[in-house]
Amino acid sequence: MSTGLDDLPGCYTNSHITYRNYAITLKSNNLKIKSIDDLKGKRVIAFQNASNYLGPNFKDLTKDNGLYREIGDQNTQSKMLFTKRADVIIADKYIFQWFSRNFAKNNGTKNPDVTYHELFPPSHFRSVFAKQEICDKFNIALKKIKESGRYNEIVRSYGVTVDGDPLVN
Repeated sequence: MSTGLDDLPGCYTNSHITYRNYAITLKSNNLKIKSIDDLKGKRVIAFQNASNYLGPNFKDLTKDNGLYREIGDQNTQSKMLFTKRADVIIADKYIFQWFSRNFAKNNGTKNPDVTYHELFPPSHFRSVFAKQEICDKFNIALKKIKESGRYNEIVRSYGVTVDGDPLVN
């Protein structure tokens, strides 16, 4: 199973997926967000348990903050941003693009342009296997699909744009 934890028993694989969480805003709002403190006073919607994953500064921002909400359905995040019921959403760039594409398709519209504010370090996820042999085989196969370009093909098949971000870690 994929995990961001590093204290489970067993053999950890190399990272097979990296989440790049951003503060995402409507470009038309022209918000300048350079730090977590810049989120204060804004209606922020994040993915479920974001307050536990995105570091102590972000966790402090979320405490007793009536403008902050976590929503498990990330499709709803896009809707809230595009309908201006949120000022900022916190989401992985590719997950956001996936749901945004579906939102536009379902509504027969073009989504407004957005700005990605880079506030958080990438989150590398690995799998954990009880047996070293299986872990080693996984790592060899993962390396092969990344080197062949197939890994990036799979990511792009979801209709997300890369914008120069390296997908292979």
